[in-house]
Amino acid sequence: MDLNWISSSKVNHPLADAKQAVALVGGLPADDPAKALQQITEWLELLNQTNGFKIGRRFETVDLLDVAAKGHERNLSQDYLSTPRQQKYHENRLWNGVYGYWKELGDGYLVCVREYESGSSGITTIRKNLSVIVARALRALALQLKWVLLRYGPVEPRIWSEIARLYRLAEQGGMADGAITIYLGERGTTTPQREFLKAVVLAASSPDGLLPARLEIAERAIAHFAGAFRLSTRPEGCTHCFDLALSKPPVRLLTAANATETRRFFAASEALAELGRLTARISESGAIPAAASPWCRD
Repeated sequence: MDLNWISSSKVNHPLADAKQAVALVGGLPADDPAKALQQITEWLELLNQTNGFKIGRRFETVDLLDVAAKGHERNLSQDYLSTPRQQKYHENRLWNGVYGYWKELGDGYLVCVREYESGSSGITTIRKNLSVIVARALRALALQLKWVLLRYGPVEPRIWSEIARLYRLAEQGGMADGAITIYLGERGTTTPQREFLKAVVLAASSPDGLLPARLEIAERAIAHFAGAFRLSTRPEGCTHCFDLALSKPPVRLLTAANATETRRFFAASEALAELGRLTARISESGAIPAAASPWCRD
């Protein structure tokens, strides 16, 4: 990533200078993921509170921290899932560290979106990246949702209102179903629509009845089958509804529902059929296909 074009920034932030940003991130402790993620989270929090960044520079900085955090967040997440519930202090420390990171990362991308919508100087520099920014913000919000559900806690209305706002922006901008590479090196492509569906389907999958390890598997399976979920502006053939005008979770369709401008209906019928075929394949062969191995485990 070339950051030289923004190296003259005089914004009061430790990562305002491009070369210093790369050096600081490169100096994060590789053998202490908790400390590294905490530092990244603090930089993100300060960045989200700092005015004066050009929008292109802000996105570059959030992206730099996002990529740098991946391995550390993954290590802490695995540690959390393997920690006995009785070890409350360690569990709380891990949960706060990972959830806090996803909150600040999501806010970082949301600030970029708000500045874009307000017509901030330099928006042309990130217009080509807007669908990536929206998709990453949706993914960060879905992961905040997941981490709240891991503790069976109440989901803040903020999460639903931001998910709804981002998806409306994606639809209105004609980018909801446009395929993108959300991160370099990540297998396959995604769309803002798929990232939206990952969040609402997870919320609709009765997560309050799942143990943390099972919820982790459910979240990964939903990501794997996201392309097979049905999304429509009409209720026919759908089982759940999410209203983009409300700050509320999706609801099951128990009675006939009317289509409105803000209601989005969805179902997992095709995905369930694919899951059934995969289950039959595993039963017959006794082996898990390579494509399913990252999530299909007990």
